[in-house]
Amino acid sequence: MNAQSFHILTAGALVTLQNVVLTPDLTLDEARLEGANWSVDYEGETNLKADMGETKFRVVVSEPNVNRALTAHLSANFPLKNVALSLFSERVKISGNFVKGFLSLPVAVEAVIKVRNGVDIYFDLTDVKAGVGLPPAVVEVVQGQMNAELRGVITRQLQESPFPLYIDEIRTEPGRLIAQGKVRLRFPFASS
Repeated sequence: MNAQSFHILTAGALVTLQNVVLTPDLTLDEARLEGANWSVDYEGETNLKADMGETKFRVVVSEPNVNRALTAHLSANFPLKNVALSLFSERVKISGNFVKGFLSLPVAVEAVIKVRNGVDIYFDLTDVKAGVGLPPAVVEVVQGQMNAELRGVITRQLQESPFPLYIDEIRTEPGRLIAQGKVRLRFPFASS
């Protein structure tokens, strides 16, 4: 092995990163990658290849970073304006103003974030209030609109990812969102 080229093969590795900027509006406060059989080949400055196989990941995103990412990606048609998400133990509270025509009504929604099939992330609403509790039919409409918007945002983000992600679990703690799953990491990134 010389300074111009090398090959590394591991039987197990753990990497922990902090303040990882994935996009201008999405920062991971912590990212942990754990895997086996990682292979890295380096031949000069322009030829780096890495294959990390199926790697477990755990990411932590703080409440301010979740809010920055959420508000940056909500469509102009989303019925809630001035959206703020608060993270609690195993639940989230989403507040904002429901705007329809000249009507602006403060709304607070409590929900649990759920994952289905590793890529379908949605809110399971437990309570919707607009000053008072709302009837179940209104809760269903709000839930449908929120989930349609959220799925669109997350689907776009997952499709733009240069590597395939499978999310096993998303949970919340006070002020933090934690996601765990699997990813197949290769560099250079495969073109989609």
